[in-house]
Amino acid sequence: YSNFKWEENKLQDFWRQELEVTIAHEMMHAFMCETLTRGFTGLDHHLSHQTTDKFPSWFIEGTAEAVCGAIDTIRHKNGYGITSATTEDDIKKKLSEENYILTSKNVTATYKTGYLAVLYLSYLAHGSNSLEAQDLAEGLDTLLSRIHSGQSLSDTIVEISNKKFSSLQNFEDNFAAAGAPF
Repeated sequence: YSNFKWEENKLQDFWRQELEVTIAHEMMHAFMCETLTRGFTGLDHHLSHQTTDKFPSWFIEGTAEAVCGAIDTIRHKNGYGITSATTEDDIKKKLSEENYILTSKNVTATYKTGYLAVLYLSYLAHGSNSLEAQDLAEGLDTLLSRIHSGQSLSDTIVEISNKKFSSLQNFEDNFAAAGAPF
């Protein structure tokens, strides 16, 4: 609260937008925890036993970033610096760098590369070769609906990619090459 800038008891527009983005991000976490409990927490339906179905942190944070519209984290110089002038080779190189490679052990990748990975999965799930926001949102809905109905993230990735990826690990290992053209 103390970080927000107020003038005459009114939250300035930029800071209001930042607050709204933060609320959307955190609400997505709450939604995922409620509807995709096993994957979000790693606990079974009784919330007592650890499962192997826990989502990687890049998926949890990337989904929340996708919902709140985090494109600026990709465009800014302190993010990836990706613009319309950035080449596919430049993107592949960036996604292959140690700080940006898709893995749960990497905080930078958790949010930024996770955001790109979730958008790419949404694109695959929609299946229309469209990058329109509405189509990506529908793809994300399809992705999350499959997981909600009991399918693992790994099996969902295999299915929506038409077996381009053989598992969650295979997706992570090959995201730099596969995601760059996207």
